[in-house]
Amino acid sequence: MQTVDRKDIGSLIKRMREDNHWSQDYLAEQLMVSRQAIVKTEKGLSTPRAELIERAYLAFKSEELVWKYMLVQKDKKELIYLANMMIRHDSRLSRGIIKHVIRESLSKGDLKTAAENVFQVILWDIESQQKTNKRKIAFVISTFKNVEPDPDEFADLLQKLYDISKRANSFDAFINISGAIAGTMKLDDRKKSRLLYQEATAYYFQGNHNKAYRISIKALEIMDHRIYPHSADVFQRHALICSQLDNHHFHLEAIEHYTIAKNMATPDQAVYSLALAGIARCYYMLEKFEDAKKHWKDLFQKLGKDDLIRVHSLNDMIMMEIKLGDVNEAKRLIRECERLLAIALKQKWKRYNTESLLLERNKQMLTALERDKYITPEISLLLAQLKKSYMRDEFELTRNFIHDKLFSPSTIESLG
Repeated sequence: MQTVDRKDIGSLIKRMREDNHWSQDYLAEQLMVSRQAIVKTEKGLSTPRAELIERAYLAFKSEELVWKYMLVQKDKKELIYLANMMIRHDSRLSRGIIKHVIRESLSKGDLKTAAENVFQVILWDIESQQKTNKRKIAFVISTFKNVEPDPDEFADLLQKLYDISKRANSFDAFINISGAIAGTMKLDDRKKSRLLYQEATAYYFQGNHNKAYRISIKALEIMDHRIYPHSADVFQRHALICSQLDNHHFHLEAIEHYTIAKNMATPDQAVYSLALAGIARCYYMLEKFEDAKKHWKDLFQKLGKDDLIRVHSLNDMIMMEIKLGDVNEAKRLIRECERLLAIALKQKWKRYNTESLLLERNKQMLTALERDKYITPEISLLLAQLKKSYMRDEFELTRNFIHDKLFSPSTIESLG
């Protein structure tokens, strides 16, 4: 391996400064440090901090500087800090720094630091590629099982993984790591209930609603009527999971938990609106249409005309009007939904693809109703897309609607 010391870094910075015809004062201003710091760095009297190296990289566009620093800096925390800053500029350099830290940690038997940095690479993988290598997940699990990480520190790592996984809609790493390790750790009830809520959410978005339900129940039991910052979210998520289970009892359970979530939240919180929308949807699923309309009216009076939360309910309302046979009202609501989805597309709303699929479903069902034709290649493709998604309830609802229309008395009579 190349031998490098801090004098080499100082000489490189001095050479790049002189090549640009910059004074030490000017460079100090660019790097937001004192002139004395530049003098000491150029003479090799001190090892610069990570912030200076990042700013120098941006000033000189020098990969060589980063690689030399990586070989000189013995403080792993400074290198990890630099890697996390450099990811904004050059992911290859950042990954190179982290790999160096991992190799150095393993060579010294520091498994904890190695695993933490593999965990960081997993975060980057999911954020940039929506997936990660299974060997990295296995290494983190096996290592943390042996070194027993600090519970609070590990809970913070899992929180970062959950947040990134949710944005990327890729939960495999989170489910595997959390499921393998979190159960063996001593977390307080607040953190344990939050983690279980996150696991339930992950399984929900993967379409495993029965597993999501069981884990969500555990989160509620651990909270045991205590109020935490995430309590309303836990109740709202549990209600949403219940609404995916094809049973009258579960829809009633969903209404109960949506109501609790709404009462816990303040009207300005998103969870309040989501709970109100959820209650309306459950009544709609139970075909208590007047109750559904009442709650949607309350919701829409509260929301602004461009609030994207409206889209969730608009798609339900459109399908309800189709079931009721009110074609004109369904068309009016479709136009409103299209208007909001145009805004959602510009804002890169994370629910855009899901709600666009539901709007397409509504349009096809309306066309099928008007033409009295419910078996087409387009409808078959649509059903396949819904079945593959996490929206099992929408698949069942659409399939049942088609079934009822195909085997209605009037259709059977026309076939006879």
